Amino acid sequence: DVLVRNYSYGPKWIPAVIMSALGPVSYTVAVGNGQILKRHVDQIRIQHVDELQDFTRMTVPSDKESLLPEIPGSTEMETAPEVVSSPITKLPDKLDTPAAPQLRRSSREKRPPIRLQDYVK
Repeated sequence: DVLVRNYSYGPKWIPAVIMSALGPVSYTVAVGNGQILKRHVDQIRIQHVDELQDFTRMTVPSDKESLLPEIPGSTEMETAPEVVSSPITKLPDKLDTPAAPQLRRSSREKRPPIRLQDYVK
């Protein structure tokens, strides 16, 4: 079962069954009302019915604690070890940076287009 693009009225994607291959990327499909259509592979999507039904059957646990995994041997919260910070060292005021390279400039003469010369004073 697949979904094919519907260019008529109604939903954009309708369920269909692939009948035959017309070429490497074109197929004939039969839609639910018995109509036979030609569709490109870009206009066909795979329909995941089994996965959708399994997803709707899933139940959400009522209590939040059951969502967390149980770790054996840790029934009470452990305290984090105390963090000892080292003294802050001052950074040098001026960092050694290489000099900026000399920029190259174009030596071409820039002129306005000829079509605008009538308007130049």
